[in-house]
Amino acid sequence: MLPDRRVALITGAARGIGAAIAGRLARDGACVAVADLDEAEAAREAERIATAGRSAFPVGLDVANPASARAAVAAVLEREGQLDILVNNAGIAGLASPVAEYPEDEWRRILAIDLDGVFYCCKAVLPHMLERGSGRIVNIASISGKEGNPNMAAYSSAIAGVHFQHRSHLRHLGGSGYVLKLPSSTRSGGRRAYGGCTRAWRTWMASRSTRSRLMSC
Repeated sequence: MLPDRRVALITGAARGIGAAIAGRLARDGACVAVADLDEAEAAREAERIATAGRSAFPVGLDVANPASARAAVAAVLEREGQLDILVNNAGIAGLASPVAEYPEDEWRRILAIDLDGVFYCCKAVLPHMLERGSGRIVNIASISGKEGNPNMAAYSSAIAGVHFQHRSHLRHLGGSGYVLKLPSSTRSGGRRAYGGCTRAWRTWMASRSTRSRLMSC
């Protein structure tokens, strides 16, 4: 259980890992903003959490659009008056294709969602957290950002960027009332993130994940 009332904004929370995070935070006593591009599915997930006696509400959010990120944060603050936790979970694996054949618009789309989205949401929420003097930011990443996936240059590059963007935030904010975390695990529907990989490569990548290392301890 959380020690006191907290309000959390989870991106990409209509399904998969994001929905699981929202549900867990709600069970721990947080009021959760279920944020997603799919507003109808976000509304259904928020209703599912609420019918279990928890506190949740939907928020429309396109993480690739900085104006949408600002509007989502503003909506949470208008409704709840505070925002204590941001979980940057939204992301896509995108197309698996050799670099020579990779569509440029797909490259830009993946970086806009997976990398720019983290920056836009952090930028939108930090003024409020800085004013209050505390906050929690969790940036969901992947081992692909460290090891790289064959035929997935865009996804691997974007997630590598999340790793180093997180480190930059940590050096700026860490130790001053803020907690930043970077779980490194395969995203929901993770087999798509390994779409261009052999079975042996997928097995090796899984062995490198945080979850596997913790389970072997």
